[in-house]
Amino acid sequence: MRVLGKRPSPATVIATIALFIALGGAAGALPGQNKVNNGDVKDLKYKNLQLINGWSAAGGTYTPAAALDAQGVVHLRGAVAQGIADGDTFALLQGPFRPDQQVVLVIDVTAANQGRLVINPSGQASLAVEQGGPATAHKLFSSLDGVSYEAGR
Repeated sequence: MRVLGKRPSPATVIATIALFIALGGAAGALPGQNKVNNGDVKDLKYKNLQLINGWSAAGGTYTPAAALDAQGVVHLRGAVAQGIADGDTFALLQGPFRPDQQVVLVIDVTAANQGRLVINPSGQASLAVEQGGPATAHKLFSSLDGVSYEAGR
């Protein structure tokens, strides 16, 4: 007597494949490791940031700008530096780029230090150096590349 297991039906096979695809998610299609880069989101329309308090674009980079994608995520690019003026607030973001609540993000600043980018619901965007770094490192160069956050509603 021969005992064989019952073969799954074609519908079961297709349902199992669909389950694996659904559990894999869309993130598997993106290059990189568990992060989204500016190049991963196509057709973003960047608008230059309104820089204030003596801040300007850091040499050799994109002009600091922001774009809003279809999912309501704001993407920043470029880098900023400050001349002789004083103040850590470097930009005032326009309405669609403002978050509902304060956003605090870690960014790269001069000399391999980490800085802090703070964006308030009012649109005020400020920079600071993380503890232990040179007090003015963020004023020499602060990168906005790869920074993203959820826009307000």
